[in-house]
Amino acid sequence: MSHSHDHSNHSLDNRFKLGFVLNTGFMIFELIVGIAIGSLALISDAAHNLSDSLSLVIAWLGNRISKKPADSKRTFGYGRAGILTALVNSSILIGIALFIIAEAYQRFMHPEPVAGGVIAIVAGVGIIVNGAVALLFLKDRHDLNVKAAFLNMAFDAFVSFGAVIAGILIVFTKQYWIDPLVGLMIALALIYAAVGIVKEATRILLEGVPKGLKIDEIRQSIVDTSGVSGVDDLHVWALSSNEVALSCHIVPEKHTLKEIEELNKQLKKELKEKFGISHATIEAELENCHEDKETHD
Repeated sequence: MSHSHDHSNHSLDNRFKLGFVLNTGFMIFELIVGIAIGSLALISDAAHNLSDSLSLVIAWLGNRISKKPADSKRTFGYGRAGILTALVNSSILIGIALFIIAEAYQRFMHPEPVAGGVIAIVAGVGIIVNGAVALLFLKDRHDLNVKAAFLNMAFDAFVSFGAVIAGILIVFTKQYWIDPLVGLMIALALIYAAVGIVKEATRILLEGVPKGLKIDEIRQSIVDTSGVSGVDDLHVWALSSNEVALSCHIVPEKHTLKEIEELNKQLKKELKEKFGISHATIEAELENCHEDKETHD
């Protein structure tokens, strides 16, 4: 199992590196062409691709750190390093978006002629490159850190498609305001995607109940388990993008040590299977018991 996990992590590292090379190469090409023809759409997308390259580096570092084993200082491990990098990436995207909005405003006030055909061709290449890089992270997008990288690249492919349409429209209509309009749309969509990641990252950092889980359903599942007469002090939170923890007190119907250990084991199995909770700490409240009260983890 450990060997398989290491192989998977090494594969993800290589995909981050390949994605960085492909994205950075296209970014340089797009920026040069965008400056040459004065296209805000291409320059904006190149700026976004630059942020994506930085994001891939940050995400790669976050992935490396998050896989470090737990130690005496970080007893739950370093899983939240990936959350922090996702938060940094989203902040970068918002900053880029605000810059594009300001530049788009200037272009709306003073439209400049651009070569629509060149925009369409370069954007077409962007669809291929960005789509290919997004596919590198498709199967690992359950991880918030990887999800941020995947969404960035998938979004870039979508934006490139829009730029192709804009370029064709400019060729036939000579309406040059379409160029800053595409830039503005890129910026607004960037903000929307970034805010979504910030909200999810903040939820994890504030130890909120993970998205997709309902505390009442978890509570009811525990109470419905044979041998449990009550549950309180229930807490559920995310350790990382794909690890969920739980702690609670239960009131068992039977009080022998062996029976409580079996009940504890059954509850952990059900919590794992039903809700994906991998770290469960369950304390039994041994009322009216002749044995010393003990905590069973």
